Amino acid sequence: ALGHIEMIVPPPEELTGARVLAYALIDESTPYSGRITLYVDGELIGPVPRLVIALNNYGPDDYLLLYCNENWDVIGAGGHASLVAAKESANIAYPGVASRWQDVA
Repeated sequence: ALGHIEMIVPPPEELTGARVLAYALIDESTPYSGRITLYVDGELIGPVPRLVIALNNYGPDDYLLLYCNENWDVIGAGGHASLVAAKESANIAYPGVASRWQDVA
């Protein structure tokens, strides 16, 4: 038996009015550190299975780190001044995620 192979559907080209630049799939190899906390409507957003970095269509230097569920629905977001800054923030929240980014052409 080959075991379970999950087909990963990449995110759409745009999420919440922002162009997707890169995405990462979170699993047990990239544990949630809890060092970055994100609240949405007063609720703490814990670990998520998908991360996306996207460029806001309405702000040329507004890079968004999007916290998504398995279906790429955006649960929360954080703004950053650069792609590097967004990736650094993601790596604080999910140590080891740096090697998991898939760039979108």
